Amino acid sequence: MTTTVETCTIGNYLCNRLHQMGVTHIFGVPGDFSLKFCKLLEGDGRIQFVGTTREDTAGFAADGFARRHQGIGIVLVTHGVGALSTVNPIAGANAESSPVLVISGAPGLRERRENQLIHHNFGQNEAQKRIFENFTCCAVSLNDLSTAFKQIDLVLEKVWNNKKPGYLEIPRDLIEKEMPLHFDYEAFCSFEPSDTETLDEALSETVSLLKSAKTPAILAGVEIHRFGIQEDLLQLVEHSKIPVAATIMGKTVIDECHPSYLGIYQGKVGGEAVRQTIENADVLVTLGVMFTDINLGMFTARLNPNKMIRAHQGEVTIKHHRFPHITLCDFIRGLTRGLQETPSAGSSRKKPSGENGNLSHDKKKLDPLASLTTSGIIDILNTRMTPQISVVCDTGDCLFAAAELKVPDRSSFFASAFYTTMGFAVPAGLGVQCASPNVRLVILVGDGAFQMTGTELSTYKKLGFTPVVIIINNGGYETERVILDGAFNDIENWNYGEVCNLLQYGKGATTECVGDFEEALDRALADKTQMHVIDAVVSESSQGMRRLAEEIGRRI
Repeated sequence: MTTTVETCTIGNYLCNRLHQMGVTHIFGVPGDFSLKFCKLLEGDGRIQFVGTTREDTAGFAADGFARRHQGIGIVLVTHGVGALSTVNPIAGANAESSPVLVISGAPGLRERRENQLIHHNFGQNEAQKRIFENFTCCAVSLNDLSTAFKQIDLVLEKVWNNKKPGYLEIPRDLIEKEMPLHFDYEAFCSFEPSDTETLDEALSETVSLLKSAKTPAILAGVEIHRFGIQEDLLQLVEHSKIPVAATIMGKTVIDECHPSYLGIYQGKVGGEAVRQTIENADVLVTLGVMFTDINLGMFTARLNPNKMIRAHQGEVTIKHHRFPHITLCDFIRGLTRGLQETPSAGSSRKKPSGENGNLSHDKKKLDPLASLTTSGIIDILNTRMTPQISVVCDTGDCLFAAAELKVPDRSSFFASAFYTTMGFAVPAGLGVQCASPNVRLVILVGDGAFQMTGTELSTYKKLGFTPVVIIINNGGYETERVILDGAFNDIENWNYGEVCNLLQYGKGATTECVGDFEEALDRALADKTQMHVIDAVVSESSQGMRRLAEEIGRRI
């Protein structure tokens, strides 16, 4: 009796696995080592290949897709010149725990065995893989047909579970190779369960502390986003009535108009009311917080570890006691149950003076003839924010000013808020828009960052997307000016209002005063049929950026 063995090509297997993980778009630039997989995607039809203007912007787009989709982002490039151009965005994804997979085409196995000098090569066969090993959780080069499927599963599992980038190198002569399917793998889109006894012990101690607390508070961070547990955080806040602040990396982990939301905590760099509540809490629960310099206002934060409960994916620390093998989701859900049984002392606390006071959407009286400022742009946006708007923000003045931007829909603010790479916003917005085509996308980007990656607006045109792009034009690198001034921080001014004419797509405007900006913004938000680019010439940077930059300046 003959047994039929089911087979599959390596390319089709990878495509099937990505589709199972919810991938709908792959970003990249085609090259001869990746062309076969591009062609496979085109013929398969389930996953759209989005060709970008550069490989680094493809990396940012994949990052934006992963953050909005809360799944995995994919960048597809060729060997050497393509893959190495993604080093910066992938290093950033690693720093900010964004699950982006680099798929790099490579010279074929036969070509490598013959030791030919092949274009795009720059070293030994494993040279490129060794580079990516430095900032990925798993780097795999397929060089053994018999283990190819398991190697693909390995890197996908690591990327998804660890929320870190990965690297997969596929020789071009393997894409169409057929191999017997293996059926001994398990579904990998699941986390290791918490150790029950350890979890119960950590919860018992935490609940006891919170029930006796007079002024408890919660500080929520980026892991809430990455592990998709925003709803669990909301349930905890609503049942416990404990006030919650977010780090700048964790911005929009909760609806920023929620009555228990305090604002962004950044030590002395941030708002004083938020700082007082967080730093004076008798029990502070930090959930998924990365204690970076930017999150902590260049380490101006004054957080007492003896009053802290720190929960991360995989571990909870209570004062100086560590509880390993606990998932963040299980810990938050357990807290919600524990605090439901007996109301905490914090549930009847009075709201601190000034808390949530800057969340009003009432229009401030602004002089329409006044010069435009970065803070003024944020004030104007705050009067027009809706749950349908998602904001992608570049680094620099626009990022630190945006700490005061109130976004009413959770998981709707995206920025490189730790790695702080310039040029993130425009291409990352492309990935956000691909993941959620129906959101109204607003991009905040400085003129310096726009000159780096603004060409990606061409891809918006190709896909028919209609974002509102606000270019905060201060004539150079404003953050660096505050840190250390000099002519080296100046850049050539572009006529950004004419960008749409260059692309033959969308409508542009140049504004220098409050009234003109308000009119341009209102036209843009009301018009969903075309892209709008607003050149917002500002006369003054934000206080938040200046405070932070001055702290940095003290260290150089």
